Amino acid sequence: NSLMVAGIFFGSTVSFAAPPSWYTEEQKDTVSAFYGVGEGETSEEATKAALNDIASKIAVTVQSKYKSEQKLNNTEYSNIAENTIVANVKKMKFNNYQVAKKTSSGDTYYALVKVDRMLLADEKTTELDSAAQKLESEYSEAMQSSELERLKKLIVMEDEISAMNEKTFLLKSISPSSDTSKYVKLYDKLTTAFVKTKSAVSINIAAQNDIAKNYVKVFAKKISAKGLKVGGSKTSGTLMLSATAKDKKVESTNEAISKASFAAVELTLALKDSKGNEIASNIIRFTNNSTVSYADALSKTQRLDKYLSENDIYNVIFSIEPKQDDNQPKE
Repeated sequence: NSLMVAGIFFGSTVSFAAPPSWYTEEQKDTVSAFYGVGEGETSEEATKAALNDIASKIAVTVQSKYKSEQKLNNTEYSNIAENTIVANVKKMKFNNYQVAKKTSSGDTYYALVKVDRMLLADEKTTELDSAAQKLESEYSEAMQSSELERLKKLIVMEDEISAMNEKTFLLKSISPSSDTSKYVKLYDKLTTAFVKTKSAVSINIAAQNDIAKNYVKVFAKKISAKGLKVGGSKTSGTLMLSATAKDKKVESTNEAISKASFAAVELTLALKDSKGNEIASNIIRFTNNSTVSYADALSKTQRLDKYLSENDIYNVIFSIEPKQDDNQPKE
C-alpha cells in the first residue's frame, strides 16, 4: 500500500513544461529574413541556439551551391573542401539580429530570432571587399618576386584565398541577386597563378657536406611528391643541406639499446633563388640509431622521412609556420 501511495503522490506532483507553439512550428525563411529557434537553460543559450539554427540552414544552401558550382580538376589547389566550408559557415557569428520572441517554460528558455538578409549581405560584402583588396595587393607583390619567392607568398596566402572563396559562396546563399563575379575572377586569377608558378618551379638540392649527402634523396622524393620539379638544366633555386651530428649515448637495461649507436643530427636548410638570395632557412633535429655502427646510424633516413611526412614539405623548405589544428589545444 505504501508503494501505491508513493506512486500516486509522485504522479500527482509531476508536471511537464511544454514549449510554446511558435517553437514547434516550422519557421520558414523569407526573401528579407532568416528565422531560427533555439532552447537552453538560460535566455542567452536559447538565443545562441536559435542563431546556430540559422547558420545551419544557411550552411545547407552553401553546400548545395558549392556542389553545383565547384570546378572539378586535378589540381590540389582548386577549391577548398566542401566539409570545411560547411563547418565554417555553421560557426559563423551574427552581429545584427533581433530576438522576435522569447519565453520560458519550467527550467527551459525558448527564443525565436530574426536576421535581416540585407544587413547580413551588406556585412559580408564589406568583408569580401576588404579581403579582395588585401589579396590584390599581395598578388601584385608576389608577381614581382622570383619564382621561389612567389610560390612561398602564394602558399602563405592560401588561407586568405580559401576564406574569400568561402565568403563568396556564403554571400550568394544569403543574397542570390548579389554580383560576386569580381570575387570569382580574383579567386580564379590567384589559383591559376599558384598552378602556373608551381609548374614553373624547379629546385636543385645540394649537400654542403658528407653527412648531408645521406638526406638529399629524402628531400627530392618529398618535393617531387608535391608536384615540384627537382633538378634540371634551369632551376628556380637551390635547397642547400648542411648537417652536423654527435655520437649520443643511451643508458638502458635493454642490452640491444645499450649496445646500439645513436647519431643526434642537426640538419640546416637554406633555400636560395637563382640569384643567390635567401628565401628561407630552417633547422631539423632528429636522432638515428643503428645496431651496426655510428656511421650506419648517420646514413639512416627513416626518422627524417617520418618528420617530413608529419610536417608539410612546403612549410619545411619555405619555413612557413604550420597551421594550428583547431582541435588541438593552443600553447
